[in-house]
Amino acid sequence: MFTALALLITALAAAAQVCPPGTTAHDVRLYKRCVVHTLIGTPGVGYHLGVDTKAEFTWITNQFRLNNSSSLEPLDGTFEGYYWGRTITGGRGREIMRFDETAYTTEIGLTDLTPAQVGRLDGALALGGSATSFFGQASAKWPQKIVGMRIPTNAQRPGVLNLGYTNPAEYTGELNWLPVLAGEGWRVSFGGISASGNRTASHPGRNFAVWDSNDETSAAPHDVVSAIYGNDPRIVKITVVWTMPCDVLDGTTVRIRLGGRQMLLSRAALMRADPTTPGQCIGNFAVGEDDNVHLGRTFMRTWYTAFSAEAGRRIGLARPVFPKGVTMNSISINDDN
Repeated sequence: MFTALALLITALAAAAQVCPPGTTAHDVRLYKRCVVHTLIGTPGVGYHLGVDTKAEFTWITNQFRLNNSSSLEPLDGTFEGYYWGRTITGGRGREIMRFDETAYTTEIGLTDLTPAQVGRLDGALALGGSATSFFGQASAKWPQKIVGMRIPTNAQRPGVLNLGYTNPAEYTGELNWLPVLAGEGWRVSFGGISASGNRTASHPGRNFAVWDSNDETSAAPHDVVSAIYGNDPRIVKITVVWTMPCDVLDGTTVRIRLGGRQMLLSRAALMRADPTTPGQCIGNFAVGEDDNVHLGRTFMRTWYTAFSAEAGRRIGLARPVFPKGVTMNSISINDDN
């Protein structure tokens, strides 16, 4: 009872925080597949946008839906991005975007694509952190240039974006901060992986890890994936995705070095249950197309993540607060269908 009361007090304190004049901090609900709901234009048109931590430009499908908006300001030039396995291009505009009672004026990309062409979503909300992203533009209205993120699990929906602050009621312990490298999105140095000390893949100083909420699974070089899962003959290597009995990693401790820190990879970050075959699992680290590590939603579910542009760009990590009966080692945590 004391713990519940303490969490309630912490949550109320966070909600009641005092913001400098002219700024606002607020929460946005985060749904499956890291999706937010927003109203764009005047009058507002509803859009379901996938949150993309690598994207530097917010964009929408079916731009004709804003034809009657009185607040749309066309801009010169074009934009280019990448989503759902394809290059996204189109025109540019400046438009009003609303989350509940809070409105932002931000640049967006305008495309003629349909939702069916990009994973049944209406576009992407760019949290890449550059001046052209939603983060870069909207953060001028926040008391701090920071976004806290807890993405939903199958037993913990919806998730949340804390815009302009971090909420201690959403995580346990302290945030551990990692310095961000220059480049697209939020990336830190990647120093390698070790599994129970006897399977290692070292990548000192030449590779990075980038947070990628656009992708469900994580991806890494072949030697890293091999170090994680080993050479158990029961592993089936289907192209880049590996399937295996769920006991393959029993007794194995896997650690990853990010931003100079070594941290434990939980079971939920490493595998998820195969919905078609009882007792079988799917590896949450697939073999990637480059020499870097892409940390997808299966990794992000096991952390509360803070993306900060305060005093230099950095990423803060802490374990999220899970509901009773759910832990970061529950392979059923990954339910994104």
